[in-house]
Amino acid sequence: MTAIDLRELILQLIQAYKNCQTPLSVYLRSLLSVAQSYRAIAVPSYLQIAGFFKAGFSESPVDYQPEWVDLIHQTPVESPFEEVERILKVQIVDLVQLEASGSILLPESYFGLQSLSGRRWYNFDIGSYLERGTAFLENIEIYDEEYAQSSGWSTVGEILERGQAVE
Repeated sequence: MTAIDLRELILQLIQAYKNCQTPLSVYLRSLLSVAQSYRAIAVPSYLQIAGFFKAGFSESPVDYQPEWVDLIHQTPVESPFEEVERILKVQIVDLVQLEASGSILLPESYFGLQSLSGRRWYNFDIGSYLERGTAFLENIEIYDEEYAQSSGWSTVGEILERGQAVE
């Protein structure tokens, strides 16, 4: 399985759950819960990564922890898995704050919103978040053949960050 195959599986997942009304912040809390069962996988395959994102639709979300706010200005950590956890927690904080302010519901949110952490957000539903997060995989073999064939937690982290920031 390659990165392009992962992209296709994610697009199929988006289609299968297109009627899902779960807020993105809740889905990300579910992914954080899923991450605990994936912790032992040192280098997840692309198929396991697809399973990770799929499980987020059915896993119960972890409770929001106010202390996650402290992670906003923390520098990235060395462990790719722990970095995925950090990214998820910071994104959850951003979304909870944007939801509380009501700005996500405003028409101008379509053009992006600045979170209190200073990060820019463009995607506020699960479908657009996953679609934009994986868009870079579409032609990855042209730019980086090795990346197209290998996977890992850094791939998950990149999908999460691009899901937030890519228009």
